[in-house]
Amino acid sequence: MRRYWRKLLVMQLMIFAGTVSAGEIRLRNGAILPGELQRIEASRLIWNADLIGQLSIEKKDVLSLQSDAGIALHDADGATRSACLVQMNAGADVQAHCTEGALEQPLSTLRQAATTREGTGRITAALSLKRNASDTDELDIDARSTWRRGHFRHELEASRDYDERNGITTDDEAELLWQADRLLGNDWYAFSMLRYYRDWNSSIQETAALIVGMGHEFRPLPDLDLALQAGVGEVEFNLDQSGKELENAGSIRWRSDWQLPWRSMALFHQGEFSWVLDDDAVNRLETKSGLSLPLVSGVLAELRLDYQRYGIDFEGQKDDLEWVFSLGYRW
Repeated sequence: MRRYWRKLLVMQLMIFAGTVSAGEIRLRNGAILPGELQRIEASRLIWNADLIGQLSIEKKDVLSLQSDAGIALHDADGATRSACLVQMNAGADVQAHCTEGALEQPLSTLRQAATTREGTGRITAALSLKRNASDTDELDIDARSTWRRGHFRHELEASRDYDERNGITTDDEAELLWQADRLLGNDWYAFSMLRYYRDWNSSIQETAALIVGMGHEFRPLPDLDLALQAGVGEVEFNLDQSGKELENAGSIRWRSDWQLPWRSMALFHQGEFSWVLDDDAVNRLETKSGLSLPLVSGVLAELRLDYQRYGIDFEGQKDDLEWVFSLGYRW
């Protein structure tokens, strides 16, 4: 009977071992941490350790490592190498086997490219229920996901904002965006974007747009990633007082992510300005800025400021400014 339980335990351990990560990092203090490399920053690594979670490790404390996570790296010339398998033996430089070929570089100078993983995403939600003289229900959901297949990258964004006071809807917004990028090298890309937006309480109640253009990603600082894109296309919009129209339109979008050195916190900002080419008075500006704080095992807290402004002024139309505190999950 003991032999039976011993065999069963060994089988369970073998099954479990097959589910954990194949990577391993060894530190100069003798610690050995199985897991996978998640991010490379200016002076440290973010290591996703099995059974523990994310750890911030100074580069100078690393003795050796091996990771099959397949991250994107910058070579000495600043060009992007994709899907890199990273290995470093004690006392040697990092050797990375990437789609574009092998890369050898000291760990101290190794930098991660803006296109970090094959698939990433996050979803946050905030719910507020107030029961007093003025009953208020508020729901805010924001989601974003990106994934890469070879030289193509896809991005999907969705959001929902609903407010109700004393049984009357005061805010009803929804947005869905899909963008496909063709990666051209040197951090340039060509994109096609489909976007639908609805806000029943604004002067521009609905918009549906198809935009094509070019974009560029760059990293002016080791922990600061920036992206800027511009394009033109067609937009169908539904104005509150004049019905649906189809017009040529332009769009400029930008995004910045700044990884802070404290507790893996990050500042972020993104925005879009879109307008009708024949009448620039018909336009819309939207921005989201905030701070995200990882909590445990992918769970995060987020403090965000949302702002919207419309170029058409109807009676009762105001700029929309809203603070949102939410909880979410990142993968």
